[in-house]
Amino acid sequence: MEGVPKSYEEATTSADRDEWKKAIASELESLIANKTWKLVPRPAHQRTIGCRWVFALKHNEKGEVVRYSQRHGIDYEETYSPVAYLNSIRAKLAKCCADGMHIEQCDVDTAFLYGKL
Repeated sequence: MEGVPKSYEEATTSADRDEWKKAIASELESLIANKTWKLVPRPAHQRTIGCRWVFALKHNEKGEVVRYSQRHGIDYEETYSPVAYLNSIRAKLAKCCADGMHIEQCDVDTAFLYGKL
C-alpha cells in the first residue's frame, strides 16, 4: 500500500486508485444528496474561494486500514472548522446527567453541511 496522496492527481493515478476513486465518489454523492451547492454565475469583480481534496487513511485499533476517506473543502488561504463551545458541551453533559441519560460517541458524515452560512 502506498502512502496518503497529497493531491487528487496522486490519488487517481496511484496503485490504490480504485479505492481512492470509490472514496471520492462516495463523498461527492453525499455532497449532492445534501444539496451542498448549486451552480450560479460568478458575480463580476468577486473572488471565488478555492478548494482541494485532502486524503486520509482510517485505521482500526490493530493499525489496519479500514477505509479510504477524504475531507473536501480545505483551502490554503481560508479554513473554517465548526467546533462546539466548551460551555455548550458542559451544559449538554450536565443536562444528560440530570436526566439520567447515557452518553455515547457518534460521528456525522459531512456534518459541516448542516450549518447555515
